[in-house]
Amino acid sequence: MTVEADLAGLVANTVNADSCPFVLTEATHPHDLDALAALGRAIEATHTRAALVDPGLAVAAAEQPHVSPNGPASVFGLYDELEDDRIAWWFRQLADTLAEWGWSGVLLPQRWGDRPEDRPHAAPWLVVTMALSGWAHRARQVVVPPWTVDPGLVPDVVDLAMAWTGGVEGELWFTRTSPARGEPEAVARALRARFVEPDSRGFSEVHRQGTDAERRVRFSSYGHVTLEERSSLPLPDRLAALRLAWQPWAARVDHARSTGDVGGSNPSWTVELGRRKLEKSYYPHGRHLDDRRVPDACVEQVLTGAHLDAARDLGRWQVEEVATDRYVVTHPEPSRWFLPARDGRPGTRVDPDVLDRARDDFGATILGPRDL
Repeated sequence: MTVEADLAGLVANTVNADSCPFVLTEATHPHDLDALAALGRAIEATHTRAALVDPGLAVAAAEQPHVSPNGPASVFGLYDELEDDRIAWWFRQLADTLAEWGWSGVLLPQRWGDRPEDRPHAAPWLVVTMALSGWAHRARQVVVPPWTVDPGLVPDVVDLAMAWTGGVEGELWFTRTSPARGEPEAVARALRARFVEPDSRGFSEVHRQGTDAERRVRFSSYGHVTLEERSSLPLPDRLAALRLAWQPWAARVDHARSTGDVGGSNPSWTVELGRRKLEKSYYPHGRHLDDRRVPDACVEQVLTGAHLDAARDLGRWQVEEVATDRYVVTHPEPSRWFLPARDGRPGTRVDPDVLDRARDDFGATILGPRDL
């Protein structure tokens, strides 16, 4: 049995970034053993051998392996400078150890530069963020995401991610600590594994990038699910697609909100929070208010009765009950929420005058320092 290694690529990736995400691809064993567990044991054995042969390699470390779309993966990191030949020696020992144990495969770098294309001049993102119900607190108010509290939620959120990103054509990416391309089945498998990793909290991203459109799903370690879409379609069509995706989840969220870009290339409502100096307070200390406060006014939100009771005046907004104690609250003129298109691109920058009036309508429903 032979395990090959792209030593030049592994070394270059490590030297360029002081660490090297790597993957064991095409991993096979005559007895169908667990490749993830085998890579973990091989890493430990390599560290033990390195400490005996070359104490200088004690500065290097590798994470416990995780599931990636292309096979079991880990990250080799440096806490001090090492010469190229010593980095290569470590990876060669890892490959030899796996081969001695009967494995075949190829050790490859997951290159830092291999990621979805940056498109600063593309149409801005439209975003829906769902604060899922079912999270819990632990010591020091650390928020435990709902998929950790209720593992039965995992298949549903994986299906949501794959269905949303499957709505456009293009390359599919999964990001845990670094992006990796993969086929849908492999990406879904990696995402499921991410949710059940001990202490992972599920932080990850699935992104499909096509020529004319792209979609992302982001999972935060605080239990938020963010659906994002960028395309040249008319704005009403884009908003309608987002609504179709989140509406089946209305009964399972403490609140959800739709918005557009509010600054720079950073999508979603977190930029607005940062501008209002609430982001650091809300994470993680504000999540217990999700079912009665919102971080900001948005063009469309799913709210509870407690949200509506706290509002100053939503008389001009469209309010529709979509589940028990869950209401879709939509701006009376959604097309006015965003500034006009510029340079032929769809306008999804929030109109500051419209936003100011919306905030006035929502009143005490909007999270403020008094709540924290």
